[in-house]
Amino acid sequence: MKKLKEFFSENGYIAVKMLIVHIAISIFGLMIYLPFDEIKTNPTEHLLCGLFGVFSIVFYFFMIYDKIWDVGTKDSMRISGGKSAVKPWKGFLIGLVAAIPDFILCYIYIFFWYFQSYEWAASPGVIFSFIAVLWEGMFMGITAWLDAPIVFAIAPFCTVLFSGVSYVLGTKDIRLLPIADNPEEAERRREAKENKKKLKAERKAKRLEDDDEDELI
Repeated sequence: MKKLKEFFSENGYIAVKMLIVHIAISIFGLMIYLPFDEIKTNPTEHLLCGLFGVFSIVFYFFMIYDKIWDVGTKDSMRISGGKSAVKPWKGFLIGLVAAIPDFILCYIYIFFWYFQSYEWAASPGVIFSFIAVLWEGMFMGITAWLDAPIVFAIAPFCTVLFSGVSYVLGTKDIRLLPIADNPEEAERRREAKENKKKLKAERKAKRLEDDDEDELI
């Protein structure tokens, strides 16, 4: 319980930032999708609807990447300095926290969509369909293209996956986009790399000493 509280106090604001990004990209995705909503019978425009849908999801990934990559980089510096343990799951957990509203809304919608032929599910189904579309606007293009509302079952996991991958890339200092460091950040990164090399050298020397002692015994 204590570790969970520490995690939320340290990373809660990041999850909130991701929620803000989610809302912004959902609006962006809806703006792209709506012009195609009434003209999906045209094959070319139907294809464009799908392509723009894919673009909005990719854009969503890079918006998450922009927030989480830096978290992974900072943690990498702490790990190199021996101030923190390796936590490759951290990005996925942050994404899971940020995706809680997604899981709730999407799976309630899917439940009523599955039972839509029953009278008791009709009205709630319309309400939650409207809410889910507003919340997952970035997935509407691909949903309409595939004509598969079940896409909403996968949507929440995208947030988790995008966050986890971005964090791992940050810890490995792998950039998918050119990000200009300020001088202080560049200096900290250089020092972190040097500390990492020193730590590896010390561990290697320690192993060699242990091997020599074993041979003497």
